[in-house]
Amino acid sequence: MVNLLVGLVSSLLLVSLYSVLERKRVSNIGQTKYLFIGFVVLSAYIFQPTHALAYWLMWMFMFYTVLDDLKTQTVFTPIYIVVVIGLFLKGHALEEFLFAVLMFVIFLLFSRKTKETFFSVGDCFIIFVLAFWMGKLMLVALLLASILAGVILPIVSAFMERSRYYPFSIFLVGAAIMIQCDWHVGSTLIVGFLLNLLFVVVIGLVFIGIKFTQFKKKKLNSKRI
Repeated sequence: MVNLLVGLVSSLLLVSLYSVLERKRVSNIGQTKYLFIGFVVLSAYIFQPTHALAYWLMWMFMFYTVLDDLKTQTVFTPIYIVVVIGLFLKGHALEEFLFAVLMFVIFLLFSRKTKETFFSVGDCFIIFVLAFWMGKLMLVALLLASILAGVILPIVSAFMERSRYYPFSIFLVGAAIMIQCDWHVGSTLIVGFLLNLLFVVVIGLVFIGIKFTQFKKKKLNSKRI
């Protein structure tokens, strides 16, 4: 319960701070704040910030960039300098930093080559920080983020405009928190359930469509007779 309260207070603090600092770019956060607050509270439930307040503070910097991405379709990358300095102070080695630089270069080249179809430049900076923070586990987080996005976004896009921008940063950060807290085992089961549920829904819609088509044909034939 305390961790949920920490998550709620953190999210409200970030929303207020964002509203003040970005008032020239963003006049109103709108309904995005509810999605963001829910995301931060859920992250707090998973991460248990009362056990690691220093790391939670660094996650709050990451959450700020997620909110920026959700609202403006950009990632405020300079804030990651603070996170990198914090990781160095927490004892992360230079070898991990070099690995992060390598991952950043690889994904940046991939992003440029694909014209940011899969990853934006901002996502590459997030991958850089997560690689420094988590090491090779970042690749597992990236895989989980891709799976979550692949399951959730088609459902969301069915109720929203096709041209709408869907940020990948929220999936990256969320997946990283799951991996750090060993939630990836449970989340894999959840993803599997969602995939099966999506399959059942699709099959059901196809079945209903076939039955409806057959009914229309029968009705049309009966009118001709």
